[in-house]
Amino acid sequence: KFKLRFEAIEAYANTNSLKWEEMSLAQMDEVWNEAKKNHL
Repeated sequence: KFKLRFEAIEAYANTNSLKWEEMSLAQMDEVWNEAKKNHL
């Protein structure tokens, strides 16, 4: 589960030319929640 979360965040970061390390936890949670919605 955590691996999927990381992959979703990493994919988002890559798409937006960010580094996941620079994202806030709130931002990561938001991305993860969106990713879950899109995959369910």
